[in-house]
Amino acid sequence: AWTSPPYRAPVWRIVAEKIGARRFLEVGTAMGYTAALMADSGGPDSRVDTIEFDHDHADMAEAELRRRGLLDRVRILRGDSAEILPTLTEPYDVVFGDGGKSDEIADDLRRLTRPGGAPAEIKRLVNKPLIRTLRGLRESLGRGDMPEADVLSKARDEYRSAVWAALE
Repeated sequence: AWTSPPYRAPVWRIVAEKIGARRFLEVGTAMGYTAALMADSGGPDSRVDTIEFDHDHADMAEAELRRRGLLDRVRILRGDSAEILPTLTEPYDVVFGDGGKSDEIADDLRRLTRPGGAPAEIKRLVNKPLIRTLRGLRESLGRGDMPEADVLSKARDEYRSAVWAALE
């Protein structure tokens, strides 16, 4: 189980801010890292449904979410996403397909994304802007021609703008 890299963590708060996300669906819980980020980014009224096929991963994620005090906002649905997704009916603000058989579940993921919501391919949409921002950040820090705080602030603003544009 590979968690999302830490540099991708800010995207969830930006997405939640942009579209007013409170309901999240994740396919592929792994260790619960992304589900926790989603729950935090959506605020205290957020709800995350996350699907995990591997029972050991689901147990570990549940323990981690309990430790973080997020089990009241995150529901782990255990089983095969191709069987669970058709049973879900309410739309989600953010649908994140990070596991399962993408060809088999693509129609369900689209069906479950509310109009104006963030689609399952959100990771693909924001990955290039993120990499571009990180490269620019590294170059700026390497040049040393601006105070570090200014460089970080500029990179944060650029990434936020790029994510918002990707969601347009």
